[in-house]
Amino acid sequence: MADIALDEDPYQHHAGSHRVQDCIKRDRSDYAAYLDLLRTAKEGYIA
Repeated sequence: MADIALDEDPYQHHAGSHRVQDCIKRDRSDYAAYLDLLRTAKEGYIA
């Protein structure tokens, strides 16, 4: 939702099967990528 709020639609070219397992795998992959970004940002933050 954050990507869409910033006018970035990560699913605009998605042509998957829309089966539950496919969507769960895609979402899990997306969330893992976001967590990696957050970890990287947190490690780079100096208080």
